[in-house]
Amino acid sequence: HNWPKEIPSLNHRYDPDFYVVSLGTNDAQPLKTKTSWIRTDNPKWPIRYGDRVDKMLDLMAGKDRRRMIVWLGPTAFRAKNSRELGPTLHKVIKERIEAFDGNAIYIDAYHATSPRRGRYIKTVKVPDQRKQEPAWASDNIHLSTHAVRWLLAEPVLRLLADCLDQPEPELRRGIDDSIARATRRRSLDDGTTTPTHPTPPAPAEGDGATPPG
Repeated sequence: HNWPKEIPSLNHRYDPDFYVVSLGTNDAQPLKTKTSWIRTDNPKWPIRYGDRVDKMLDLMAGKDRRRMIVWLGPTAFRAKNSRELGPTLHKVIKERIEAFDGNAIYIDAYHATSPRRGRYIKTVKVPDQRKQEPAWASDNIHLSTHAVRWLLAEPVLRLLADCLDQPEPELRRGIDDSIARATRRRSLDDGTTTPTHPTPPAPAEGDGATPPG
C-alpha cells in the first residue's frame, strides 16, 4: 500500500496533532517499483526502504515539524522472511527515526517479541494478574490480544496520556474495546486467523522501493 501517497489527504482531512504508526511487520519482502523489483538480498534494499521511512516522517510531521510521531516497530514472527529481514527492518526504521529532525519516537516491538534472534516470547505479563497469558494467537504469527494490549498499546498510551482529553481509565477501556473488536474482525475475515502475510513474488533485479506497510 502506498502510505506516503495517503498522508497528505489524512493531514488535510483530520489535521492530526500526532500520528501513531504501526508499519513494517509485513515489509519483509522485495520492494516494488513501477517496472521492476529490488530483491531483499540487494544492498540497495535497506537504503530504498529507509528513503520511504524518511518520506513518511517528513509528510506526517509537516513542514513546521509540529506533529509528534510515535512509530511502533515491526514485531517478530516465525516465518522465514521475518527471521531473515526482521532485524534489518527494525534497524532501518529505528535509525531513520533517530536521525529525523522532528519529534518522532520509536517503540521497539521487535525485541519486545523476540529478545534474542530466533527466540520468541511465549507469554506476556498482565498487570495485577499472577498468571501470564499466551503471547500469540493460534496461528503463531499474530500477537494475542493481551500482547497487543500490553506490549504495543500500553507504551503508546504512556507517551500520549497527558496529551489527551479523556481520563486515563476511560482511555484504557477504549483501547481494550478497540483491540477486542479488531481481533474479532480478523477472525471473521480469515476464518481461522490465517496469517495475512503474503508470499512475496519472485522478482527480477531492479531498483526502486515500496512504502513501508
